[in-house]
This record gives sequence, structure tokens and C-alpha cells, in this order.
Amino acid sequence: MELYNGKWLRVIETGFMGIAILPVVLAYQKKLDAVDIFWGIICAMWLVPLVQMLDIIWLGFKSHSIPWQETRIAYSRMELSVHVNLVLSFFATELTLRAALGKSWLSVKTPVLVFMFAVCVFVDLQLVTRNATVGMISMVVSNVIFVMLYRFRKWGTKKLILVALAGIVFLGALVKISLVTDPRWRSLAETVPYSLDIKNYKFWLNNEKYPHPRLASGEEVSLSNYERLAWAKVGIELVAKEPLGIGIGNDNFHRLVEKHFQEPSTTTQSHSGLLNFTFAAGIPGLLLWLMLIFSFAATGWNSFYREKKVVGLFLLMFILGFTSRSVFDDVLRDHMLEMFTFFSCLLLVICYREKSQAVECSDGGPSAMNPPVDSWGKHKKSF
Repeated sequence: MELYNGKWLRVIETGFMGIAILPVVLAYQKKLDAVDIFWGIICAMWLVPLVQMLDIIWLGFKSHSIPWQETRIAYSRMELSVHVNLVLSFFATELTLRAALGKSWLSVKTPVLVFMFAVCVFVDLQLVTRNATVGMISMVVSNVIFVMLYRFRKWGTKKLILVALAGIVFLGALVKISLVTDPRWRSLAETVPYSLDIKNYKFWLNNEKYPHPRLASGEEVSLSNYERLAWAKVGIELVAKEPLGIGIGNDNFHRLVEKHFQEPSTTTQSHSGLLNFTFAAGIPGLLLWLMLIFSFAATGWNSFYREKKVVGLFLLMFILGFTSRSVFDDVLRDHMLEMFTFFSCLLLVICYREKSQAVECSDGGPSAMNPPVDSWGKHKKSF
């Protein structure tokens, strides 16, 4: 019934909104263009991490310490981190464009953009959500690699080394902060054997009936470390047993575990978006979903690398970032999936409407860059 009560219809509706918003708004606002609308939406979404940061500063001022893992504006840290990472991915892509090509697409000055980027990084680290931190690290790595590959012929060795060192320093800072604020990393490697041995260690199945696994030191394993990997292994086995899926439902993991392990699970889902999706739609549905994702990514790739449209890089990085997180986080549901369909469809439309741009310049330097040109032939100016 969840298909008919709106849970999945909203996903289709938000995708349609992403497709329709440009022609509808531009029909009445002649002075606006595609990037204006996109930038306005991003600014509105950025207000969420800004409010979170201001609230944390206020709480820290009263308690004289940073309230790690605290949020009073969202349902959970995980869901807030998905929102923040989405906005962060667009800022990172814009900064990458400016570093690699000397070009801009969003109408904002670099110091302001850096500040907005820093707010998102601060909130991501303060939430101490490891999946968000991993996503942030992969985002930095992919963008640094992009810059180096795109400019290795134009830039000298010294400049490329500086870019690599800057990326390493930033990554090192992220890793250091994450290790200090989240002790779960320290026992992750030791926990893996317990997680993979799902037959002898059944705490993942029922945390009230079976004993809590303990490390060699006698300390109990971190629940996040142990359960996520155990649920993933169980989920893969369940997909092999039910390759056609069992239909849309919030408790598919629970139902499948009860069916195949003759005992109900204490959790309703596997905490992996792709696994949960496959429980519902089966392997055929998963393949169709991956085909859709690939078509979006291919459009972004072709728009940027072949048609020289910088918006294509935004679509490509957004698709890759969200899809990679869906492997180990339950993001293919509710408002998180709705945000994905909205932005992917919006960027897809802009890719088709925007005119080709001169991505490369004659001398490899920013001074030769032409200003970005949108679908209506206007030259964008940063403010």
C-alpha cells in the first residue's frame, strides 16, 4: 500500500517538479535564467546548515564546549548530514571548476563561496556521522584528482604538487578530526570478523536474546561497527534467496529475516539504500535503477567533456556522490530520495537547455576564460 499512500508517488512528483520548474518560472520571470533558479534553491537549502552552526555556537557558548553529535533542527543526524552533503557537493564542484578551469557557473564571489563551503564542512564534522565524513573525503579526493587530470598538461609539476599537497592537508585534517571525535574508528578493524560471522554471533538478529560480542580487551563492540556490516552480509544473502523481491514495504528486511532465519529481527531495514531497494524491487528492479543512474551520469559526462557545458560536472558529481552513499546508508527513501530526483531532473534539464561553453582556454590560464553563457545567451556575472 505504500506505493499508493504517497510514499513513492512523491518521489515521482518531485522529479517532475525538477523537470517543470524552469519552463514554468522562466515563462513569468524573463530576467531570470537557469543558474539563477538553481542558485536560489541552493541558497535556501544552505540556510539549514547555517542555522545548525549558529545553534551549535550558541549551545557551545552556554556549555563552554562544542556539543558534538547534537542537532535540534532535524529528525536525526544522518538525515541532516544527507542534506548538508548535498549542498556541499555543489559548492565543491563550483570550487573545483574555479581551481581547474578558472571558470564559474554559480553567481557568487569566491570568498563567499568558501565561507558557505566551510559552514557545511563544520556542520558535517560536528554531527560526527561517519558516512557523511566518508562522503566528504571521497568528494575531496575525486575533485582533487579531477583538477590534476584536467590540468596536468597545462600546469607545471610544482603547481600540480601544490594542489596535491593542499588536498592531502585538507584530507588529513578531516581524518584527524574524525578520529578524535569518533572513537568508533579505532575498533572497526577488530570488529569486522564478529560482523561477518553471522551464525555464531547473532546479536544483529536479536539484541535482547543474544549476547553482545566483545573485543579482545573485553570491551563491547561498537553497535554501528558491528551491526551495519552484519546487516549488509545478511542482506546480500537475502537478495540471493529472493532475487525477484517481495514488494514495497518499510519492514522488508524484518520480514525476510523472519522468513529465512525463522526468527524476527529487531531492526526493520538493512541500513543500505541499495539493499533495501532490492528487497522491494528485486534484482530486475535494481538493474533498472542502475540503468537510470547510469543514464543521468552519462548525460553529465557528455555535457561536460563533449559539449563543454560546466553544468554537466554538477550533474555527474551529484549522481556519483548520492549513489555511492546509497550503498552504505539508507537514503533511497522519503525526502532524501525526493531531493535526489528533484535535483537530478533539474540539472538534467539545464544540461539540455544550456548552450555549449568554451571549457578550455588558449593559454591554460584563467585570464583567457570566456564568462559562462546560459541558454538565453546572457553572460553571467558574479556578485
